[in-house]
Amino acid sequence: MMETIFFNNISINGRYIYGYKCLLEFLKNKDLPRLPVRLEKDIEEFVSSNTLEFWHENIEEVLPTIILNNTYDSGYYEIIEYNYYIELLEYYTGLNNECLTLIDNLLYIGINNLYGQFKSELTLNYLEDIILIMKRNQIELPQINHIFSLTIDQKNGWGNRVKMKDFL
Repeated sequence: MMETIFFNNISINGRYIYGYKCLLEFLKNKDLPRLPVRLEKDIEEFVSSNTLEFWHENIEEVLPTIILNNTYDSGYYEIIEYNYYIELLEYYTGLNNECLTLIDNLLYIGINNLYGQFKSELTLNYLEDIILIMKRNQIELPQINHIFSLTIDQKNGWGNRVKMKDFL
């Protein structure tokens, strides 16, 4: 897709930030409720964390596909507590499928290369899906010029740690 060509030299952090901006714009455009505060914090932590293995352990339990398909007593959850599970279950239940896919794809951008070497196409595929959902819903895409400084030359493709708020 033409739009993802612009992201070939953008780090995973930059792609993640852009995907997050798309999610926030989707929520706003569709008049959907804001992210729960704790989920927002968990999502934003990715670009600033120096302990992504701990971030990953938590995030893999808060994916919409996990929350909506596993009861709390299923034995799946080791990190998140019951109240957070219930909060996410209620929140995700109120969202449409496209929004749930946006959240899943955003988090997969962060998770995908975590324990292997940088593979550009993995995160580009998830970002492409995010962009397609935005276009299908005729939602204007965020500008990309603010993430041009986050290149694949930084930290083996991951990009330097940054504060999400600096890009929102």
